[in-house]
Amino acid sequence: MPLKFEMVKSDTTKTGIKTSMTKAYMVSLFGRCIALWGIDLQMDMLQEECGELVAVVNQYKRGRVSVYQLAEEMADVSIMLDQISMSVPGLRDSMEATREAKLDRLAKRVLAAQLDKANKDTESGY
Repeated sequence: MPLKFEMVKSDTTKTGIKTSMTKAYMVSLFGRCIALWGIDLQMDMLQEECGELVAVVNQYKRGRVSVYQLAEEMADVSIMLDQISMSVPGLRDSMEATREAKLDRLAKRVLAAQLDKANKDTESGY
């Protein structure tokens, strides 16, 4: 049975330019990408976009590229991550659960570092 994707238009401005995309539209778009190019090629694209982001981050830190160029590469990686996570069964739920656990761990590390810094400041008289 062939794949069927329904198009759902998003809000547009008076000029007709899309201002946001609905989740249904993105799922449809990503599904069409996978149907056209396959998951393996899209994973290759994810790797390529991640490599480009690494390069642009280094260039941004040296003042060689603009914040717009950094944002552009971050958007490319974000799109590919969304596409892959919506296309591999169970991946999105697993990512979200892992993200929550990692954010919780980060919050604990930040708190511990803040307490450690406060203790050191107190000991040194600051």
